[in-house]
Amino acid sequence: MRTDWDKVPESTYVRLRIEESKANCDPMLALFLGFAVPMWIDRLKDWPIEDIEARAHSLTDTITSSQGTAAMVDPDARGTVGKGALASSFNALAEGLACLAHCPGGAVFGGHHWEAQRG
Repeated sequence: MRTDWDKVPESTYVRLRIEESKANCDPMLALFLGFAVPMWIDRLKDWPIEDIEARAHSLTDTITSSQGTAAMVDPDARGTVGKGALASSFNALAEGLACLAHCPGGAVFGGHHWEAQRG
């Protein structure tokens, strides 16, 4: 059976993205992000969008290339990072997702969908 994707409502796309992201994420990481990201969203709510965008860009190195981030996704690597690296990477990821939540359509990660209400 062929699906006419142009007739599928946006809510279905979001649901599929959430389901897919949940399958690709450690359950404990998803659980902790479920608490941390909304706190970051609230913290950023009064920031100008330009400052949120700049902050998101400044977090990319920590999120994409730190040993702490590697340890978040690979339990075998957790004892190999320096003190505080895992916490720093987790906070950068949570804050980065909160920054993305301020974009149109929000952010989907780990089975969650966050979308900040601006205005």
